[in-house]
Amino acid sequence: MADAAPKTTALGRLDGIRRMIQTDQNAEGNKHVLEVSNKSGRTLVLNRPEALNSLTLPMVQSIQARLQRWENSELCNIVMLRSNSPKAFCAGGDVVTVVKTWKEGEANMAIKFFKEEYRMNHYLASYKKPIVAMLNGYTMGGGVGLSIHAPFRVANETTVFAMPETKIGLFPD
Repeated sequence: MADAAPKTTALGRLDGIRRMIQTDQNAEGNKHVLEVSNKSGRTLVLNRPEALNSLTLPMVQSIQARLQRWENSELCNIVMLRSNSPKAFCAGGDVVTVVKTWKEGEANMAIKFFKEEYRMNHYLASYKKPIVAMLNGYTMGGGVGLSIHAPFRVANETTVFAMPETKIGLFPD
């Protein structure tokens, strides 16, 4: 259902209230990116702690789709990015999966991952609404790309920034 339901009807108002209090774990079909709605705020929660929230292609696509949905919605005035993991905001792109797909002859999937990730970073850099990134633990590579474009970044005493991809010749996000 669209995020901008008409506010003038009773059903539209009820739908707005439902969105204010819901946590949607399967929106955009991805359990590793949770969505929390609270009044006019929307929060994306990275939820892949077993891999330190390393980004997969479906996660990147899910983040991008939600940001696009919220950008022109009157029901969203601010976007928050955070992690469910105490160890990491995001340890970067899931290089293990990228290398595995490359070795299996799926080079196009690896290329698509980086293309989509860089597209998401550009989109974040030009986003029309305020974004607040709540950073904790490891914030590396793609995690830096995901958060650095937010006009507001809050790091705590556990936050560690790194761009390890530069050691293997890749350009940073």
